[in-house]
Amino acid sequence: MIFLILIILISTQNILSQIDTESLRKVDMKVGHTQNLLTNIGLRKGNTEFFSLGINYRNDYLTDKYHAYGVASLAYQDNQFGVFQRSGFIHIRYLQKWAGNFWKEAYTQKQFDYFQRLKDRNIIGGGMRYNIDINDSSDKRIFHLYAGTGIMYENELLNIKENYSTNLIRSSSYLNLSWIPNNDFNISSVIYYQWDLFNSEDYRILSISSINFRFNKSLSFVFQFNYRYDSDPPIREIKKYDYELRNGIKFEF
Repeated sequence: MIFLILIILISTQNILSQIDTESLRKVDMKVGHTQNLLTNIGLRKGNTEFFSLGINYRNDYLTDKYHAYGVASLAYQDNQFGVFQRSGFIHIRYLQKWAGNFWKEAYTQKQFDYFQRLKDRNIIGGGMRYNIDINDSSDKRIFHLYAGTGIMYENELLNIKENYSTNLIRSSSYLNLSWIPNNDFNISSVIYYQWDLFNSEDYRILSISSINFRFNKSLSFVFQFNYRYDSDPPIREIKKYDYELRNGIKFEF
């Protein structure tokens, strides 16, 4: 139900940058159906007033031969001067086991980001993914690595220069590392790298690092640092980088 609500909210907006679809992954995923929800709310009154809301939802279905999942996100923030941020996306990905630790994958994504002047971003792509796990003496996984590479088609509509539009074919690669010393604590880091196949000077980097503290089976506290870099922004007024710190609560069910 939550997933359907988020889809409706995102699709009714005028739907830019890279998006992390790995950080919501359950660290030690088992065969079957898994969902998790990360929310954060902020409110301040006085000399400075603002309200913020963030919702991230992920739905996974995993078998021995394939893995399908959907990720949806919605973020909103306003202050006494009006809306400061409004963004959202939905990402759907399908992976099928190929040979050994290799998986084939295909994905599609729709996105908007009010703060970064992006009205609409549409992606379709596919490629190859490699998984590796390292277990301790009791055969419990304590470290895992996911690495992927492929090709994607990207269409962007920016709220600049009378709706400036781009259509590119990019190569897309990512690396996801996680360390899980025990059931109540884990550290993960994801790096994405995307570049224009016909212009090597046009590339983007997204880095997501997070620390998770588990309170119980369903509830975790999350500290996260995000960094984005675009080597060739469409106009000079847009900075090449963005970074942010986040704290939140994650529910798994």
